[in-house]
Amino acid sequence: MKIERLLESTNLLYSELLQQCWRAAPSGHGISFVTKNLKGNTYWYIQNVIGTQKTQNYLGADSPEIREKIAAEKRLWLDAKPETKKRQKLVAMLTSGGALGLENGEARVLELMERIGVFLVGGVLVGSHAFKLYGNMLGVRWQSEAARTLDIDVANDYRLAVGVKNQAIDLRKALLQSGMGIFEIPALNRKHPSTSFSVQGRQLKVDILTPWCASRKSNLPKIAKNLCYAD
Repeated sequence: MKIERLLESTNLLYSELLQQCWRAAPSGHGISFVTKNLKGNTYWYIQNVIGTQKTQNYLGADSPEIREKIAAEKRLWLDAKPETKKRQKLVAMLTSGGALGLENGEARVLELMERIGVFLVGGVLVGSHAFKLYGNMLGVRWQSEAARTLDIDVANDYRLAVGVKNQAIDLRKALLQSGMGIFEIPALNRKHPSTSFSVQGRQLKVDILTPWCASRKSNLPKIAKNLCYAD
């Protein structure tokens, strides 16, 4: 495999981006809050637009409390805008300097996982996408497409829980209801949870490497449907 070294200026930009990413920068990209009036009552929904697809999830009936929560979320987006624009500029400069990035579909899948907290509870990106990042970290660019596949792999350490108490994550539901055209690939044994998901119209697949529930493997509480432990 041929390796091309990146410029020192590109390496410095990458270090700067990493330092900035230690700080949270909430983004409202593709997200809005909408209301519906039913039988004289107002209800709030969160709307997520991905490409030409639009999904809505129910938040609750209109109340001062829910309006304050929505306003607080919008304030977070507004406060983070300067930081977000700075990061976008850095990413554009990095790709111009030869660093490897992600395609839009791949980035949206990872963004979805980040939003529902997969990485906060121990999920780790592995496989070819992680291998691409190794190149950026080492200051080199891989010249072989053989080093890249289209599936996105997320794993965790052997026999460790991938959730925390009182923080349930239903990754299956989040993927299927994301509006990205993701569908479930059934397991050969129908009693086992599905571990693979495909994106309709794309050569893109998400494989879950931690399918077993904590309730089967230990005395810990069940924290996430079909997403607890790896064998």
